Amino acid sequence: MSHTKFFVFTAFLATSLTACKHMDNSDSTPAPSLTWQSIYKSHQCSIRQPQVRLMHIDEGETLYLDEMEQLRRRVIGQQVQPKEIEEEQSVLLIAMGQKSSGGYAVNVDAIHLTETGLTVRANWITPPPGSMTTSALTSPCAILTLDKKFTKDEIKDMTVTVVDRKGKAVLSNAKAAH
Repeated sequence: MSHTKFFVFTAFLATSLTACKHMDNSDSTPAPSLTWQSIYKSHQCSIRQPQVRLMHIDEGETLYLDEMEQLRRRVIGQQVQPKEIEEEQSVLLIAMGQKSSGGYAVNVDAIHLTETGLTVRANWITPPPGSMTTSALTSPCAILTLDKKFTKDEIKDMTVTVVDRKGKAVLSNAKAAH
């Protein structure tokens, strides 16, 4: 008799949970995920302002151009050769900006394509208040190549938003409305 009650209760619970799931009227279709490869990550990128930039690099170019090479050359104690691009690439730069101590980092978890651009889900690491950290200026960043290639025209109008693991926007390239 107790087995029957347990079975009925389990069936009722499963039916209730399934019904609740189907009662949600919101569009829960997840945004398509993009795959990426980390090509550079450092705590010393020498980029003073927080920024997120999506760039198109043509075949045969090197990341010797623009801020990308400045970023690589300014890294303390590292001699990094420019990376030659074998085919067209979309490159994503995420920089936290200059910080007054150590303990900061950005680790990308996922990148999703949205109607207006990209949403980058990241572990946006900041040291807890009052914690002991290195007393030095830092400027953490990550540089990624995306498997999806965007043209320069597509990138021009794209919004790239970095959200933390709680879904809170921490950085965006969106233009402020006036």
